[in-house]
Amino acid sequence: MQMLKSNKKQISIAKARTVEERGRYANGSGQASFVISAQNNEQNAQLGYAQVATNYQKAVLDFKATIDQLVR
Repeated sequence: MQMLKSNKKQISIAKARTVEERGRYANGSGQASFVISAQNNEQNAQLGYAQVATNYQKAVLDFKATIDQLVR
């Protein structure tokens, strides 16, 4: 569960950086490559969250299956 919270925080930080880089670019003080990099980081953070959530759910299901086998 802690990993999911950590990933959510990473997503939040990555989104804030994307907004900041877009603002800099719109004002003419930033580079397009920085905006693209920030967007990539945001997508990677979201992908990481999805992977952690998937692994967590798989672990829960495996645990329940093991418990079910023991009860039988």
